[in-house]
Amino acid sequence: MSRRTNKHNDFGWQEPVNLGCTINSEFSEESAMYLEDEETGIITMYFISNRPPAGPPGHIYVSTLGDDGSWGPGVLVTELSSPFLDQRPAIRRDGLEIFLPSMRPGGVGVGNIWVSTRETAADPWSTPVTVGPPINKAGSVSGGPALSWDATTLYFTSDRPGGFGAHDVYVSTRHKLREHKRGDESGQVRG
Repeated sequence: MSRRTNKHNDFGWQEPVNLGCTINSEFSEESAMYLEDEETGIITMYFISNRPPAGPPGHIYVSTLGDDGSWGPGVLVTELSSPFLDQRPAIRRDGLEIFLPSMRPGGVGVGNIWVSTRETAADPWSTPVTVGPPINKAGSVSGGPALSWDATTLYFTSDRPGGFGAHDVYVSTRHKLREHKRGDESGQVRG
């Protein structure tokens, strides 16, 4: 982990330090995603590990930052993990939606990006569902999700035909639904 005193100084990062054996293990830990719940102030870190109890290939774990500034042990997030390879998640900044690449069956491609939601940051995650086409494409691997600050743009990688190489970067923008009223009618339109 590395810190900086001024969030606007891209060159002000301190020397990285190891987080120690409470969060790290003799197994592989990678792809950390930091999340601060603005309502409660609770800070969590989601990461991928092949540690027990789930073991290889790689599954989603979470650790919580304590009041003393140290990270708690990694806990398997069972509702997000599968017996197949689960990779680096991308979490919406309010902590209510998470995108994760996984090799689990049931998608349209070889490897798909899946999404899970929850009502509050204290609730368990819903069962992940594939985001489907056009992000996932039959016969291709989609992964590496990154979500924009306003949660409307998803960046991802894919090896689909028509690109320049093995894993090209793609972008998909979603439109927020807004309520529309006209006279006595009400409904939703894409905005």
